[in-house]
Amino acid sequence: MDERQKLIEKIMPYRMRSASILNLALRYVIEWDNPKPMEIFFEGKLCVEGLSTGFTNSAIEVGIVHCRSILEFLGIKGDSSNLSKLAVRTKNFMLRVLCMAQLLITAV
Repeated sequence: MDERQKLIEKIMPYRMRSASILNLALRYVIEWDNPKPMEIFFEGKLCVEGLSTGFTNSAIEVGIVHCRSILEFLGIKGDSSNLSKLAVRTKNFMLRVLCMAQLLITAV
């Protein structure tokens, strides 16, 4: 499997799942007034006890990093001279590949 194929078939789905978990964690944080008790079991045995922040905080932080990677993959990143601006790369190969894939899917 070449690098582009690995990126599309393995890495991007992994990053998208992380963005989905970020969404879940944010919904929990918004819904709950206070952190909830949490227990983690492996093979039916209690291994970790703590608060929901043990999941939500790390899921949010990691999700943000993966979302940034997804945006960069799509050719969108922050302008290094002014962080309030976006620097869009118009000559991004992967963006063109995705657009072509979408056109092919739409045509079928």
